[in-house]
Amino acid sequence: MQDENIKKLSDKENKMVKEAHKKHGNVFDNTNSLISLIEDFVYEVDQEKWVFYSFLSQVQKGLYLVLLSILRKHGVQSYLMTRHILESACLACYSLYEKDSDKFGGTDTRGYYKDNENVKKQAYKWLEQNYKSYSDKIENIKKGINKSFAHSNIGNAQRSLNSNLKTTFFDECGVDDEFRLCYLGYITGVLLELFVKVIKDSDAVKVREDSEPKIRELVAESKNISQELINRQGINPLISEVLKECREGKKGEQKN
Repeated sequence: MQDENIKKLSDKENKMVKEAHKKHGNVFDNTNSLISLIEDFVYEVDQEKWVFYSFLSQVQKGLYLVLLSILRKHGVQSYLMTRHILESACLACYSLYEKDSDKFGGTDTRGYYKDNENVKKQAYKWLEQNYKSYSDKIENIKKGINKSFAHSNIGNAQRSLNSNLKTTFFDECGVDDEFRLCYLGYITGVLLELFVKVIKDSDAVKVREDSEPKIRELVAESKNISQELINRQGINPLISEVLKECREGKKGEQKN
């Protein structure tokens, strides 16, 4: 990596993004469409709901950062950002139930902002009690990230080396990019469905009328894509299991 500089690396990344549709086809198109949908599925911005929009903005921005990380072959970065997105989504939903913004944090006596350390636990408990199937899905995704990506390990470290034991800026090997794209599409679909349910129950903000049909269509397409990847010869059995979850949902899942 000694011959690289920031401009060369940026040029290489830009090329990867530009070639995403050509290289990954409908897998990229579906995931990109789901992420685009989460940008404008709500309307009528209400200043009193600034906590909700703050966390929603983290989800929106984060999903694009994950997409870019996958296309640019930065696997660990993509999963760490995914965990941040999941936390933000849970807090965004909880803010429509807990309308007191002071419960999320406030300034201390020195004028510094301080988070309420208990609010995440409260949000997760509320989500589990009221939207259990989505709570289970989110918890399952987080467990996978915590196990394999939240901390340094040899599995991830070796992806920064090529066959000559030279450091590479881009992941040299590892999980198939299309699997990661499909999994991101699944996660985005889960969050979109959860947002719509919570918003309808709270009647706090408005969902665009044409959003729900689009969500159903794109989620159904995402499930079909995951099945296509499962049917692909030579796919890693562990990856196949995750894709089956994307298509069928977690075993024993309760319907909300």
